[in-house]
Amino acid sequence: MRKEPLTDAHAHLAAIIESSDDAIVSKTLDGIITSWNAAAERIFGQTAEEAVGQHITLIIPEDRYQEEADIIAKISAGQRVDHFETVRKRKNGELFAISVTISPIRNAEGTVIGASKIARDISLTRALEIELANRTRQLEALTNSLPQMVWAAGSDGQLTYINEHAAAYVGDIKMIEGGYDWPSVIHPDDLPAGTEAWRHSIATGTEYVLEQRILHAASNTYRWNLSRAVPIRDDANTITRWIGTSTDIEDQKQASQLVEEEREIVTALYEVGEAFTNQTLEEAVQTATDQATRLTGAQFGAFFYNVENIDGESYTLYTIAGVDRAHFDKFPMPRNTAIFAPTFSGEKVVRYDDVTTQADYGKNAPRRGMPEGHLPVRAYLAVPVISKGGEVLGGLFFGHATPGVFTERGERIARAVAAQAATGIESSRLLQRVQQSERQFKHLANAIDPMVWIADPDGAVHFYNNRWYEFTGAREGETDGVGWITYVHPDDAVRASAQWQASVATGAPYEIEYRLKRSDDTYRWVLGRATADIGPDQQILRWYGTCTDIQDMTDARHKAEAANIAKSEFLANMSHEIRTPMNAVIGLSTILAASKPLNEKQRQFIHTLQLSADSLLALINDLLDIAKIEARTVELEQIPFSLPRLIQEVTSMMAVQVKQKGLHFSAEGDCADHRMFVGDPTRLRQIILNLCSNAIKFTSEGGIHVSITCHPMDIADKETVCIAVKDTGIGIAEEKLPTIFDKFVQADSSISRRYGGTGLGLAITKTLTEIMGGTISVESVLHQGSTFTVCVPLTLAPKELEDTPVDLSTLVAQTLDEKARPSVLLVEDFEPNVLVASTFLEGFGYRVDIAKNGLEAFELAKNHKYMAALMDVQMPGLNGLDATKMIRAHEQQTGKPRLKIIGMTAHAMAGDKERCLAAGMDEYISKPFNPAELQAKLR
Repeated sequence: MRKEPLTDAHAHLAAIIESSDDAIVSKTLDGIITSWNAAAERIFGQTAEEAVGQHITLIIPEDRYQEEADIIAKISAGQRVDHFETVRKRKNGELFAISVTISPIRNAEGTVIGASKIARDISLTRALEIELANRTRQLEALTNSLPQMVWAAGSDGQLTYINEHAAAYVGDIKMIEGGYDWPSVIHPDDLPAGTEAWRHSIATGTEYVLEQRILHAASNTYRWNLSRAVPIRDDANTITRWIGTSTDIEDQKQASQLVEEEREIVTALYEVGEAFTNQTLEEAVQTATDQATRLTGAQFGAFFYNVENIDGESYTLYTIAGVDRAHFDKFPMPRNTAIFAPTFSGEKVVRYDDVTTQADYGKNAPRRGMPEGHLPVRAYLAVPVISKGGEVLGGLFFGHATPGVFTERGERIARAVAAQAATGIESSRLLQRVQQSERQFKHLANAIDPMVWIADPDGAVHFYNNRWYEFTGAREGETDGVGWITYVHPDDAVRASAQWQASVATGAPYEIEYRLKRSDDTYRWVLGRATADIGPDQQILRWYGTCTDIQDMTDARHKAEAANIAKSEFLANMSHEIRTPMNAVIGLSTILAASKPLNEKQRQFIHTLQLSADSLLALINDLLDIAKIEARTVELEQIPFSLPRLIQEVTSMMAVQVKQKGLHFSAEGDCADHRMFVGDPTRLRQIILNLCSNAIKFTSEGGIHVSITCHPMDIADKETVCIAVKDTGIGIAEEKLPTIFDKFVQADSSISRRYGGTGLGLAITKTLTEIMGGTISVESVLHQGSTFTVCVPLTLAPKELEDTPVDLSTLVAQTLDEKARPSVLLVEDFEPNVLVASTFLEGFGYRVDIAKNGLEAFELAKNHKYMAALMDVQMPGLNGLDATKMIRAHEQQTGKPRLKIIGMTAHAMAGDKERCLAAGMDEYISKPFNPAELQAKLR
């Protein structure tokens, strides 16, 4: 073979170096730059004049100097550095990612005198990796933002994926042989039909549509779902997998009269069978093979490289340089023989002066060497193409009929081309995956029923799916940015826009109902939702949102609400009409009870009449409460109050019943002992009183314990206060717990007969709790007792309003202790009235002393301390008016604290109240009195 003159070879090499797209730089072992090609000028920014003669740290960041020292050490030892990825800097100081291959330069004696570096800018590769990660998050975010269960199955029908909603819906589902055990969550009665339908779809490739009951983990019940699945096919029309959704239609089935159609979302989430990209690697790989073959001096070269099909399966292609491809097409792919194994395994570079002299040559049957008709190969060079992660992407193979053709220089060039090819193939793969991910996202978005959109971090929308344009009739691009607001109903536009801007500013999820104009110029209610894609630096990368048509559901809800309001108004009107004659019944029964003379049977009749009237009045009051609540006429107060004092008031009201039944009653709540809260004490008292009353009613032995716990909220000066009422009563059967808070429901039909009641108390309690923004729950074991827990958000009162610290446990114990109860002086000469009034007072938690005339009243008031006195006006001897004047005169003379005196009289003539107040009384109440009114005046 004729050898070119040395100068021609140098000129040839220089031309190659200058025409290279990669930086080629040489340096001494001291790090001094000795050559700098045009690509180096373009990549790093310095001209050859500026760089040559400078130290290599010119392009190395300070924190990477040690890398250079390590590289020089390896080069000095005659070692190579292959496609080392690091960071370098440009002339303007910009840092960028780079892949370098460095080889030692030897003199004629073989001594290493410098290093040759080939550098490639891989910034694009890094950008593509980031974009791929972003696209992956797009698919996950969209899938998990859907309110349906989404699942995927292989071509064999085995489930391989479920979204977050599905995982939360069915709970802990087992994995069997790499797939989800979906049959385990299907109702047993629906499983045979569902299995047969699924098998039919798998066998025929037809769409799978079935209604079936699926286990709902949160409620531990089976709920009806509409399951749909469609096959995904590759270019050869072969099914590669199935994509399906399961939509909970339990509510729609139960309300089929109100909702005629159920909107389902069925889509192909992504098409795995699509080709990586429309651009093949063949052309780029061919160029690399041609260059390497020419530069190494090979007679022919081949590049065998691995690619992936749309199913993720790997197969091998190859390119040929130097000879016609027909020379190789007739031969099978190279096998993993002893000669080829080091290359295909990525073990090492192989360079033989004469491959036929190697011990491993010709050892593999059946050919025992080169196949007949193969081009003659004596000199042999093979370089593995390896990714940065260590994956063998392929191999470059070179041959020549003349032995000894391949030199160390040729090997170095082949290594460099292999490194470049590895980077190129990886970049191409990343680009293909990014493009495939983007196509999958668009296919998914365009296949589902909700309108899907994507917005920039600032809230400007830049993508809508086809469903948006079908629904609105807008032209593509017309609603980009904030143009969507023009399709929102004018009455909703400001609200929708303001809430969207608030979410954009804070990153909070966006959820709102508004009316959206359809292509036929009608407005329909939609549910808009969006979540932010948050990057590693906690910055919003983009927004993913959906709009779902909920007009049918909204119409059904409005009809149900209108019917409920009409019912409540009817109850309120009827309760009012019944209450009016009841006033006469209660009043007359009270008058009859005070009449004389009465025999025992008459007293029993009147007593029964009063009990029946009281029960009927309680029912009417409950109905009125329900009517007010459902008509949304309950208005909450926001006033300061002491929670321990509130519990004390409830204890006082319950004290008589607790004592009569021989029960224990206790309370604790350190977190509330020293603080005041702001809220509605009246409604909260009603809630606690209902729970305590129930606890006492259904408890025969043991007792009741009330506990208070406080939990901080995210909002300043607010806490969630939980009040738990625990009893040792009859308990509630587990199957009755889900309906215990429903109206007119009791745990057992026999309860109403044994204990009385309407079944409205807990319903009222639950509704009042929810109106206050709280929750109520129950835990119960039959025959062991129940615990009802109410949690409501309360505002902490300003420090200047804080109550004197009290110990709730002691306060309740003192209230229950009869001796520690406040005393009331009852001044009444008529024995039946004494019995009625004292019974009421003791029921309120007071001790009662009785005086039969004004003189006895004066003596008792003079010598004892009372919280209040109930003073009859007309009595024999000293009447109530004169007794009051004497008590006031004594108070002035002795400085004794003023006694609260409430006048009582059966007279209701004009001027009676004024005469009582003129005599020194503080309040006035007419007989027969309402117990609640009396209790209110005593406070």
